[in-house]
Amino acid sequence: MPENLNYQDMTRLFILFAFLVAAIVGLVILASRKDARKPAGLSTRFDLSHVVLSALFISLGILIPTIFHLLGGQSLGRMILPMHIPVLIAGFFLMPGYAFLVGAITPFLSSIITGMPPLFPMMYIMVFELSVYGLVVSLLYRWLKRFEGLRSLRLHIILSLVGAMIMGRVIAGLTVWSLVGISGVTDITPFIANPLAYVIGSVSAGSIGIVIQLIVIPAVVIVLEPAVRRSESG
Repeated sequence: MPENLNYQDMTRLFILFAFLVAAIVGLVILASRKDARKPAGLSTRFDLSHVVLSALFISLGILIPTIFHLLGGQSLGRMILPMHIPVLIAGFFLMPGYAFLVGAITPFLSSIITGMPPLFPMMYIMVFELSVYGLVVSLLYRWLKRFEGLRSLRLHIILSLVGAMIMGRVIAGLTVWSLVGISGVTDITPFIANPLAYVIGSVSAGSIGIVIQLIVIPAVVIVLEPAVRRSESG
């Protein structure tokens, strides 16, 4: 056990595990009732299964980075980018609105519960960046899979993922530019005052994590793609 794992860390992990277990239990219950009729008056756009899945991805987006930070500190988190993975996967499983909310809520709750990312300015930057990840992945995935050639080669998954990564980092750079203009932040990190340098620096620091995402996320989606189709038709 890491030396810096104290009582507060254990309490936070317990709470996060409780959220995760509750989300998984709810998902199992919903799956067991998949043939049941939807309650009267429940809009198809407000699908309870999407709410439970959103809770699951948010829980994973808080729990996984917490474990990485406890094991290797903030440097390991910046290198692996563990919070990005559940948010990006969420875009393949959730409708765009839900995926957007997962990306926006995850860093906010993580900052409040665990102190990671720091409230200012990183939490604000990540809220915009990750919300765009979820939204763009969901939109691109649903559009690109209409093309049989792309779908047969699974390229719709890769292109959706890469497109979201690019757009998310563009938005992150614009957020940095806005924060600098509004608050005059210049000394949080060596490169935060320059949006382009921030984006380049974050990509460079997280290059290993980006490679991991490009390998792990398509594999997960390919294996679980039938569940994606059920969630869209449910």
